[in-house]
Amino acid sequence: PASDLVKAIWTRLRSRPGLWGITRDQVAAFFSRRPPGDGEKPRMAGSFSGDCSSVNPPESTGAPQDFPGGRFTLQVLLEQSEELVKSRDPGMVLYPDGSQETVSTWKDAACAVVKWVAAAKGLPSLPYSAGNEKLRYFLNDRPQHANPEAFHRFCELSTPAGSVYMDVDRSATHLVRSIVSLCDRMGVAAETIQIDIKAGKRPLAKRKNR
Repeated sequence: PASDLVKAIWTRLRSRPGLWGITRDQVAAFFSRRPPGDGEKPRMAGSFSGDCSSVNPPESTGAPQDFPGGRFTLQVLLEQSEELVKSRDPGMVLYPDGSQETVSTWKDAACAVVKWVAAAKGLPSLPYSAGNEKLRYFLNDRPQHANPEAFHRFCELSTPAGSVYMDVDRSATHLVRSIVSLCDRMGVAAETIQIDIKAGKRPLAKRKNR
């Protein structure tokens, strides 16, 4: 449907838990008048209040659906990481200032978010451990953890404050948790950064933090 209202509601609903597979036709049918003689109102796979604040997952049809891709906030990706992150690939990161960056792996996405936060808000004192990880650093001014002999895999990032090393020996879901933790620490709302997720699933042969 070409309606801007239908498109806006459809886009909003796809970011809600369990509704990424909803179609525009289903949204349009929900608002359309029932045909003459039809005793039932059109039904949509999911229900919501007038302000779209409460959404129920669609009823299962018994047949698996191909994931069509979509745009999700970091907060939604954190909450639904098993479904949206673990076996998916990112395609683009969109920031609250309107800028965006093309990425192809979760490592790329994490690096991009760290660099944007560093430029927009700065970084916490280094070394920085995301969450409750005391001995394992997410960011440091040198490529090592609390124990210099511990295994590590860092990538070097160029930031306004100089070179920063980010730990990339993390799964895709772990990387998402780490960048959300960093955003929270620096006062960046996780709802204001969005990531486009590509359609389909990532091949199993790819590395765990891709």
